[in-house]
Amino acid sequence: MSYFDIPKLTSSLWKVWFRNKDVFMKTFMVNFIPLFMQPLLYLLLWIRSRNSIDVMEGVSYIRFIAPALIAVGIMNSSFFECTFASYVRMYFQKTFEAIIATPLSIEEVIAGELSLGRPLKV
Repeated sequence: MSYFDIPKLTSSLWKVWFRNKDVFMKTFMVNFIPLFMQPLLYLLLWIRSRNSIDVMEGVSYIRFIAPALIAVGIMNSSFFECTFASYVRMYFQKTFEAIIATPLSIEEVIAGELSLGRPLKV
């Protein structure tokens, strides 16, 4: 197998996805509170400071910036789930080593990890 071959994935990668989903749902509040609070904190700080920007292209600044803050929160949490959480599972918890001891391949574990980041956050 060369580095440029498409890996052969089976339906077993969903076992990794469901395992990660179960962990996410158990720690839902810990994962949800920062995602919810980040845009609210930005908006509250903007309201408190009352910047000189009141209108942006005919739209109030709050209505202009709120979608961007939500999008940044979603992208940040997806990035965090796919990088730092995977690093913790790999290095400290040794979860990948335990999963590789089963009939799953490393390609299926990686695909399962990457597939978790987007659906749970959007």
